[in-house]
Amino acid sequence: MDPAEAWLFALASMTAVFLIVYYRENRAQKALLYALILGKAWAGVFWVLSIDKPILAVYRHVPGYGYVPVHIITANMTIFLLFLSSALATLFWPDIQRELRRELSHMRTGKA
Repeated sequence: MDPAEAWLFALASMTAVFLIVYYRENRAQKALLYALILGKAWAGVFWVLSIDKPILAVYRHVPGYGYVPVHIITANMTIFLLFLSSALATLFWPDIQRELRRELSHMRTGKA
């Protein structure tokens, strides 16, 4: 399976999950969180099944062998980590928002 086709299928399923959860629960945060968790699962599955493209390789020089790839960063690794961080930010957004409001009010008033 081509990576583009695989991600189109994953995107369609994430959209379907978002719409179903949103219409049943009427909460965008919960629907987004479920869609991000599903996207993270798809990225993990594609990563394991090697339906992936390398985007960056880290090389190390080994005397006698030349340059040897130490670690290859793939597109699905990046997408997996982005979906994970987005899901965590969505999950903890009420706490983040509360802290941001407090910090911004301190910056405006100049109080420590």
